Amino acid sequence: MPRPAQSPFPVDALSWIVPQRTARVLAVGRTSGPIAQRLRALGHTVAAIHSSARGTSELAQRLPGSVAAVAVPEALPFAPYSFDAALCVQNFHEFAPGLALVELARVLREGGDLAVVYVTRDDTVPWVRRFMAMMREADPAAMPGEYGHHSLDVVEASHYFPDVARRTFRQWVPISRIDLLEMVAHSPTARRLGPEKLNALVTEVGSLYDNSARAPEPLLLPYRIECVRARVDHTQLTRPIEVSDDALQISLGGPS
Repeated sequence: MPRPAQSPFPVDALSWIVPQRTARVLAVGRTSGPIAQRLRALGHTVAAIHSSARGTSELAQRLPGSVAAVAVPEALPFAPYSFDAALCVQNFHEFAPGLALVELARVLREGGDLAVVYVTRDDTVPWVRRFMAMMREADPAAMPGEYGHHSLDVVEASHYFPDVARRTFRQWVPISRIDLLEMVAHSPTARRLGPEKLNALVTEVGSLYDNSARAPEPLLLPYRIECVRARVDHTQLTRPIEVSDDALQISLGGPS
């Protein structure tokens, strides 16, 4: 389905994820880039990491002038207490939480927050529910909705981040009739169906759009923005944090 980035990320969600007026934020992974870009526009200082050179280059282009490093969250190349907030969007389930949570706790300052965000499709809206039924009738494996958001529970259970708040926001993404039909035609389901069944599905979805939309307004795809914001507790680390003079430190610039 269309990426929610096509619609402005809700400002109230941004201010909840990073409540400080000016913060040093670590964006973890390429999928965190769009929200990190919005945070930077609001006046926050942003650094970013990705596990590949290509992903890091994409982050650097999205966040010009910001620090972008090839690194993984299980081994961060930053000094302790470097950030006020760390941001993981749509990717925390890909990490080794036993290592990543320790490292994220280490680089956060006292009182800093880890924000983990997942944007998931909301299938409770009637027209979306009918659309999903059509897709799954044609292909039972269609659009399973496996986003990895179950990993939010892992953050909530962490000893390193015992003070946890959870919040859900809504986002509505406009979609035209042409875009919806193109989405069906280019979906994995289309590759599994023969031409006759695919044409029948496209026709059925087109009728659903015509009966659900209020022309000339497009239909709106609903998304849930599921967020966890967890306050770090350094007393739970197994070793005290020590900053040596010869430790690798990457300067972030911005306010101290």
